[in-house]
Amino acid sequence: MKKSYIMHNSYKKIILSVLALFLTLCNVGVAIAGAPPREGGKILLLNSPMHLQAISYATTSPNKKYLATVSYDKTAKLWNTGTGELIHTLRVPIDTNFPKSSDKLLAATFIGNNLVAVGGATKDVLKQRNWIYIFNVSSGALENTLGGISTKIDSLCSSPDGSRIAATQGYKGIKQWNTKDWQLISEDPHYEDELAYGCTYTDDNALLVTTISANNRLLKDLKPYKTNVRGEVKLYRPSGKLKRAASLSNVDDFWRIAIHPDNHHFVVSNSNKTHNGFSTGTIQPFDIPETFMPFIDKLKQQRIDAVNWSPDGDTLYFSILLNEKNTYATMMLDYKNLKNKPQPKIIANNRLPIVATLPIDNENLIVVTTDSFEKLNKKTEKTAYKRSTPKLRVNNTTLGFMTSTDGKSIFLGDVRRTGQKKHIFIDLHKRSVKLSDKTPVINLYPSARKIKGWKDTDKPYLNNKALASEKKSQLVYALVPFKKEINYIVGGKEKLVKFDKSGNVVWEKQTNQRVLSIAIPRDNKTILTAHADGTLKWHNAANGELLMTMFINKNTMEWIAWTPAGMYDASQNGHNLIGEHTNKKINEQPIYQTIDKLKEFHYSKKLFDKF
Repeated sequence: MKKSYIMHNSYKKIILSVLALFLTLCNVGVAIAGAPPREGGKILLLNSPMHLQAISYATTSPNKKYLATVSYDKTAKLWNTGTGELIHTLRVPIDTNFPKSSDKLLAATFIGNNLVAVGGATKDVLKQRNWIYIFNVSSGALENTLGGISTKIDSLCSSPDGSRIAATQGYKGIKQWNTKDWQLISEDPHYEDELAYGCTYTDDNALLVTTISANNRLLKDLKPYKTNVRGEVKLYRPSGKLKRAASLSNVDDFWRIAIHPDNHHFVVSNSNKTHNGFSTGTIQPFDIPETFMPFIDKLKQQRIDAVNWSPDGDTLYFSILLNEKNTYATMMLDYKNLKNKPQPKIIANNRLPIVATLPIDNENLIVVTTDSFEKLNKKTEKTAYKRSTPKLRVNNTTLGFMTSTDGKSIFLGDVRRTGQKKHIFIDLHKRSVKLSDKTPVINLYPSARKIKGWKDTDKPYLNNKALASEKKSQLVYALVPFKKEINYIVGGKEKLVKFDKSGNVVWEKQTNQRVLSIAIPRDNKTILTAHADGTLKWHNAANGELLMTMFINKNTMEWIAWTPAGMYDASQNGHNLIGEHTNKKINEQPIYQTIDKLKEFHYSKKLFDKF
């Protein structure tokens, strides 16, 4: 079967076979290499109710009914805060080299309760500009776009009355638009020695902006900048003119702003665990009583993040990293009773960074991490619901990834699901994927352990021979010999390599996603790999060619498997896990279709028999 792809505005058709397409993909999510967003641009993507890459930001609507999350997977999602159910997946144009491209969504803000704006690194490669996409909350339809932004958008914010929206643009400063006619109100591009980062509006439509010091900029292509500039908090009048700026001698970077509900003062997440507050009208710093600093100092923290207030202003929420436990804690401080020197209280621990703490009312809040979010009650510390990434993350241990002799029975050990240790057993003979807390009793062949020393060296060796062509970042995991002769299969950042016992390359294949673990069945005909995007892949051991890819939603146990020739098999609702994203114009909403709607793919319950 063959498929047409329309290139740029010339509408030149390039005919690619499905086989060639999938061999280029190897991992769904990557399409025609190097092609920019274009009219008719198509890309195959994994799909899930929850994000498949890291959540970068989250915010709630003014009425607290909706939660918006944006992600490195370049989707935005709208959720019901009461139930945690997904309302809409909002899609924007994607570079067809995604996810290798730098495309990602980084910012979101609600404009009133009816619109939501998202942005980030959404560059139109042809014209070198980024876009802000504005969606209708009820329908999920794209209603408007704001373009002409030359750098990535770090933050978006809207005024309390919904009359204006602002975007921070790093060293390009800030811009503000009127939401009535979407005309530019003002801009301040004079940020040569610092990066505009966070923003928020006061009740009277004054704009507060935070900056990151030039010391932390990795912008080698720009002109020289001053290295003694510290981060600042800037206050702009409603007209857009800068009123004043403030900095602290002990703070290099300011991030997100949280204005107290009384609108008289605010706090800022920062790099140096400061306990200062700022007056909203004058942005003069003042000391918050040092009630919780001894506690923070005891934990040896270097930053306070994800700051926010309860609606009544009585509770201050923030996050810190607990060094001794290597976990991220969501904390609350009884701000109303500061005179009594209350101690901060930990209400939740997470293994991944906390993106936002979002109070829904005075008792409940949503804590968002890079791969999940949950609704908590601050008093009972009980979870009303939790939504987490569906991706498998296979442990690189002997018991983490095992296969039967023929490679058709696979055991994935310790796949964490809703905070509990669970195991997944895949039986290709029966077309089944099951979740269990017990290890199945079958004749399994364990994957081999890492060869010591390979992970932490810049000059990896194989049997005392240096693999000079290999980089540390590309050579991560290795397997001990298979078959009778001595051979090694090595998984790297984006490739799979077979070496002979002398360290010579037998074959090398690009994987486009980092290899987490490798297993080899006893029949030595296939190689199984587990990847960072949550996929499992079967390869021909003789030449490394991709035979089949499988994706399992660990939260629902739905699955889909497909071959480079366009054949696929899936569980009852598994066809929803992969689809085709079609770009239209850069300022138009893309089209998305699940795999069962595409003529080029053929469903077969006998897929595993052929494999």
